[in-house]
Amino acid sequence: MARNSNRPVNIFSSDVNKLDVSTEFLDSVSEWTSFYKCYPFIFAEDFLGIKLKPFQKIILYQMFHNDYNMFLAARGLSKSWMLAVFVICWAELYPGSKIVISAGQKRMCMEVIGYIKAFYDDSECLRRSISYLSDSINDARVAWVGGSSFKIAVANDNARGARCHVLILDEHRTIKLEVINSVLRQFASDRRRPKFYDLPEWKDYPMTENKEIYASSTYYCHHWSYEKFKDYFEQMKKGKSYFLVDLPYQVSVKYGIKSLKQILNQMSENTFNPISWKMEAEGRWVGQDSSAFFKYELLEQCRKLKKPFYTKGELEVIGNKKYVNMDKIKSNNKNSEENEIRFLFADIAMSSGDNNDHTILGIMRAIPRQKTVGDNITRYYMREVPYMKSIIGGRVDEQALEIRRMYEEFNADYLVLDCQGLGQAIFDELSRPLIDLSNGIEYATPWTCINDEKLAERCTYPNAKPVIYAIHGSAQLNSDIHFDMLNVLTLNRISFLISENDAKDIVSGIKGFYEMTPDNQMSILEQYYQASALINEMVNLTRIDREGGQVKLIEPSNGYKDRYMAIAYASYICSTEFERKLNKIQKKKKSFNISYTPQDYFNN
Repeated sequence: MARNSNRPVNIFSSDVNKLDVSTEFLDSVSEWTSFYKCYPFIFAEDFLGIKLKPFQKIILYQMFHNDYNMFLAARGLSKSWMLAVFVICWAELYPGSKIVISAGQKRMCMEVIGYIKAFYDDSECLRRSISYLSDSINDARVAWVGGSSFKIAVANDNARGARCHVLILDEHRTIKLEVINSVLRQFASDRRRPKFYDLPEWKDYPMTENKEIYASSTYYCHHWSYEKFKDYFEQMKKGKSYFLVDLPYQVSVKYGIKSLKQILNQMSENTFNPISWKMEAEGRWVGQDSSAFFKYELLEQCRKLKKPFYTKGELEVIGNKKYVNMDKIKSNNKNSEENEIRFLFADIAMSSGDNNDHTILGIMRAIPRQKTVGDNITRYYMREVPYMKSIIGGRVDEQALEIRRMYEEFNADYLVLDCQGLGQAIFDELSRPLIDLSNGIEYATPWTCINDEKLAERCTYPNAKPVIYAIHGSAQLNSDIHFDMLNVLTLNRISFLISENDAKDIVSGIKGFYEMTPDNQMSILEQYYQASALINEMVNLTRIDREGGQVKLIEPSNGYKDRYMAIAYASYICSTEFERKLNKIQKKKKSFNISYTPQDYFNN
């Protein structure tokens, strides 16, 4: 009896003999399945109706034919899209496969689910073969008629107990190595075993090995992912079942995924960071010089802040205030116990034409804390850096007005100002009343200097408010500032914002974030990128030791240290002008009775 060609056939039926199909059809299925398993890129094009580029065909082929895979690529090279294609092809060609994807945050994995959903909408073949698909973040998973499944497991200890035959680690550099080894890799405890292995004639047929796929961009050489990269490279050279690929941005230009004009525009932006560019666009691992003053591990442990400060304009865009650091609104009647000090720091660009010089403005919170060890109490300030901005120099009056705006916007207490060069001209502007012509706001109270009498004398207004702490850099002072920052980092007394990748779960809670314009999304993520730029600056500063125990820090020829210096100045003022008054180890006074009544020997 002829098969109805318009009716879908479930070739995964538990009883093949009951299928209304010919033996020739089943033989064809077997042959085509073997062919497609060997050449999965042909299957992807036939089944999904897509056209793969040559590099995508190679990657898909290698992922099918190697048990351990590492897919490194520049941002914008569609790693998530490629992973979705792999998941679909593997689930179709290897029925009964359990596929798990894991990342530091659930939102990262949702991109792959989103691409599968897009293929589902466009491909009738895929719609016929999928029995369940949900792209809801609370129930994100896919199930196939043939028994395969695809689901998400967040990379933490709570993921224990999941099982899989294929483990995909998306943005693996954001996952802790101990979580990968002790939790995630334990998912693959059993190999896929189709039911035909129960038949005597198939019991010795080779089983399909479990598979691991790492996908990310490159990172720092001192990160664990670099050691994994080198290991994969060595294993691949030995001819073992390992595949490693690292694709730079030139591949996306060659195949029309990105235009060269777009790339050049990104490289010419004011916020362009050459270190991040090497890792996220060029596919290069960035090493830490042996003479680096700040070690990456020391800096990374200080990235704890999850919520940045936002300007009023950015707050208007954000609907859900739960995800905004409302400590920005500093009440006038704060509890005296808190006694927070808020610094506005400024490192002034010498000119607007110097590519290695930008004006850096930002906020540092100094929050009193104390630590008790035995009978000793150490009081100190915990520093937090929730906001930074980088601007190209410009006119002195414009920069002075921007400082006054930020001072009011973030309710700052003091300004820490680099008064070398153009900084002194900025001081002169701030030491007189100012009017913002753009909105008519008048800043009637001038500011004066607190820690420099000669500079304070330049202010001729007797009602000037003592706000400014001046920094006059010298070889000795700069060395002291560098060592002070190293001490603050070592004692873990400063916190920076988490990375932009780690922040995705934070910003995803902002109502309508993914429906916002790219500009609005970027304004919300900007502070996390600024924090990463700061870390990149610091980790690439090399030391030059001088006589007398002094140290000088040098940035790379194409790098910066503006963010670092601005923050280091503020931290130094916090240490020398404020913390030193607190940071005295005091003995706890024990209460005990010293009274003594002598025995009366004479009245007995």
